[in-house]
Amino acid sequence: MVGPYPARWLGHSEWWYDPGTWVTHRRLRRWGAASCAGHPGMMSVPNDEPPKMTRYFAEQVLRKRPYVRLEWCQEVIANPLRRDVQADGRVRYWGYVPPLGRHLRVVTLEDGVTIHNAFPDRRYREVPD
Repeated sequence: MVGPYPARWLGHSEWWYDPGTWVTHRRLRRWGAASCAGHPGMMSVPNDEPPKMTRYFAEQVLRKRPYVRLEWCQEVIANPLRRDVQADGRVRYWGYVPPLGRHLRVVTLEDGVTIHNAFPDRRYREVPD
C-alpha cells in the first residue's frame, strides 16, 4: 500500500490500483514505475489535489481501458487541440498523446473539470478555421 487507502481489487488477480497513486499493478510491471509518473514528451500537470471524476469513469472506464492514464486526461483538458460542447452540455476535449500514438478524446461534465469518459479517437480530424 502506497497511499493512505487500501489497494482495491478490480476483478482479476493481476489488476488492482491504489487510489493514492492512480497506478495499476500491471502498468508498473509492463512499463516500469518511471513511465507511470509522466512522459517527457508531455507537459506535466500539477497534481496537488485528486482529480474530479464521475463514478462511471473511476469504476468502468479506467478498468475497461487500462491504457488510458489519468495524467493524459488532465493534460488534454489543460491544453486541448480542440474543444466542443455537446447538446447535453458535456464538454469534449481532444489532444495528441505521444506515448499512445493517437488523439485522446476526454469528455467532461458541464463544469469542464469532472472527467466522465476518455478514449483514443480513431476518427479525429483537424477542423479548418
